[in-house]
Amino acid sequence: MKAVISVVLVVLLVGIFNLPSRDTANLANPQIKTDVIRPLSEQIRHARLSRGWTIKDVSARVGLTPEEIEQIEKGSANPQPATLHKLEQTFNVRFSHSE
Repeated sequence: MKAVISVVLVVLLVGIFNLPSRDTANLANPQIKTDVIRPLSEQIRHARLSRGWTIKDVSARVGLTPEEIEQIEKGSANPQPATLHKLEQTFNVRFSHSE
């Protein structure tokens, strides 16, 4: 009986407060994508800084604008596979996110 009451209570709360269900909570959360990108962006930034390179240095070597490199390092842009490959070649590393 307690289980039935709990289920009814959850259903009512979800309906009244428009709370996301467990299944859809993560789908609506834009932070999930950022969490996946963030470690890669930090790896790229670390690779650049450890070499003493500026964003302009990397952009010239990779063929992207400084703004694009900056967005990738901030995690606000997801590099395409070809771009990621260019970055790996430029830094002579294999980032853990790439396959």
